[in-house]
Amino acid sequence: MILQRIRSHSGVLALASRLLGASVLAQVAVLAAIALVSRDLQPRDFALYGAVSGAAGIAASINTMAAETRTPVVDDQTSQVLNRAGFTTLTAISLLTVIAGLVAWPLSRPVGWVLVLSALCAWCTGSQQLLNGIVLRRQLQKVLADGRVSQGLSNAVLLIVLWQLGVPGFLVLVLAWLLSLLIGVGVVYHRGARGHLPRAIASQEDLRVLRHQVGGQPVANLLSSSVSSMPPLLLPAVGQHLTAGIWALVSRFLNPVVNTTFATLQPLYYGEAAEHVRHDRMPQLRQYHRRWMTAMVLAGIPFALGSVVITMYLLPLLGPQWKVGWLPALTGAIYYTAMFSCLPLSQTLQMLGRIRLALRWTVVRCIVSLAPLALIGLLGGQRALLGWAIGAAATFYWQFWLHRTSLRSEPAPRRRSLAAHHESPLTQEESPMSDQLPSPARSLAEAWLPAIRRSLGWVLALTLVGALAGALAAKSMPKSYEASTQMILLPASGKDSGEIASSTTVAKSLASSYAHAITSTSVLTKVLATTGSSQSVADLQENISTIVQDDTVVIDLTVEDESAEGAAKLANAISTEFIKQSPTLMPKQTRNAAVLELKPLRVATPPASPSSPGMRALVPIGAFLGLSVGLAAAVLRPRPKTTP
Repeated sequence: MILQRIRSHSGVLALASRLLGASVLAQVAVLAAIALVSRDLQPRDFALYGAVSGAAGIAASINTMAAETRTPVVDDQTSQVLNRAGFTTLTAISLLTVIAGLVAWPLSRPVGWVLVLSALCAWCTGSQQLLNGIVLRRQLQKVLADGRVSQGLSNAVLLIVLWQLGVPGFLVLVLAWLLSLLIGVGVVYHRGARGHLPRAIASQEDLRVLRHQVGGQPVANLLSSSVSSMPPLLLPAVGQHLTAGIWALVSRFLNPVVNTTFATLQPLYYGEAAEHVRHDRMPQLRQYHRRWMTAMVLAGIPFALGSVVITMYLLPLLGPQWKVGWLPALTGAIYYTAMFSCLPLSQTLQMLGRIRLALRWTVVRCIVSLAPLALIGLLGGQRALLGWAIGAAATFYWQFWLHRTSLRSEPAPRRRSLAAHHESPLTQEESPMSDQLPSPARSLAEAWLPAIRRSLGWVLALTLVGALAGALAAKSMPKSYEASTQMILLPASGKDSGEIASSTTVAKSLASSYAHAITSTSVLTKVLATTGSSQSVADLQENISTIVQDDTVVIDLTVEDESAEGAAKLANAISTEFIKQSPTLMPKQTRNAAVLELKPLRVATPPASPSSPGMRALVPIGAFLGLSVGLAAAVLRPRPKTTP
């Protein structure tokens, strides 16, 4: 009996081993590269990277309109329609986001960077999701292993190459991720999806089928992604750069473990579960789901302990700028343990067709999770982040209870196909397999323009709402100013040419260490006493960023404050105090004479305008996002029924 069970599951075990091995190999390579490059990166670099990945996550959650969630469980004809509609909306939303970034660029360069880069990353992520749906339908899970290995190894190599080329910190992280995504997409397409991609833009009929199949799932995906993406987007916006950077690095180490588990186990669970759904085997599905749920909850216990060890004891070894307190460690353990246990089974409600229930759960999860972030001004960055993690984890485990309730009360799965569609099915001439496909321009005009004309009032109203939301955000967001000063690390005077050359080499090797030491407690305590500032040392550390210019000994010091004069005053005071204390840090010769000396290079002056985005940046961006939502809603809105 035992041998028969082992033989019956040998294929699944072999596939799981291949997927797990591929994912582990890829993620270990990436984590090793991240550990290497993060020694020279600052929390602000990871904060910007977190903002790009967060914005990309939100865009990727909706740009395919969730077509990939239904592709493995519908009939062949419907799956072709869903792929065509998914790739059309993916390209359209990505282009709109790029245009939004270009519009925002002259007004706020950081916002422009985030939007353009997140659009490109979201397009790659959405393409990967759609291709994975095709591969899962064809039962070619081993192709996913090849894609993960290619993506992970290329990401690690690109991180090191871009770092060695001197690319700015956050661009090292983002560009390596973007290019590796493209490589992974190419491998999956070449090995498992060639010949199965659509060759035309989706028509109105295709979008109607997509809307009928997915229901409110795109909205649910958007809300769910907002839960995970809001902290890296919100924390930098309110000036919590240190908290945002530390959380981004914690996520960069824990998220791959979760993704490895998800990428390995979700295809195994979803592939067999979808087979039960297609053949109406509900008792077997209930038993299958219960075994998976029990195993994942038990596996979460050692994961929680390991996450605390990683964040509390391993990350600080990367440099003094990455010292993690107990609050971020607890936050990471709570949030990522819930994701580790629940994410592989998270599409069960969608698989059963319980789209409305999934949407209601997502709305509750979004409200419960994001409520603490709304109180960030009262709670502070780290406590608000902890409250967010508790809410997100609690609602994740609540989803397990909804799964069990739905499986017990569902007599038969609600499969949707074109044959069962309540409206007229596609004719043979409109079939995805037909050779008489409409041209892209004609299809786009016929499908979308009438829908936009019917909903023009809603489109304009949502555009106005977006502009007003941008204005309110700009008005409520506290203004912040940045002032910068420069210091230069030079050979001490009185040296001969040989000693100067040697000292210059030493200065270049030590410049980054001096940049980290600027935020030391001894320096900032003296600065606060001198300037009379009411800030704490921890608050001031969050508002300071330092960087060493590439291949130089010039240290840039930037301070953020609520007033322009305060930012300049603090920047100059920190520079003066650090130069005063720097002789105690300098390497000495045998005669106790300093080899190097630190001198001021540029004095900070009050900035003329705030560094935080204002009306000119947020109002056009809000209007453009409102317009995009309005156009998407117009295209997906049901057509009014006509009476004969």
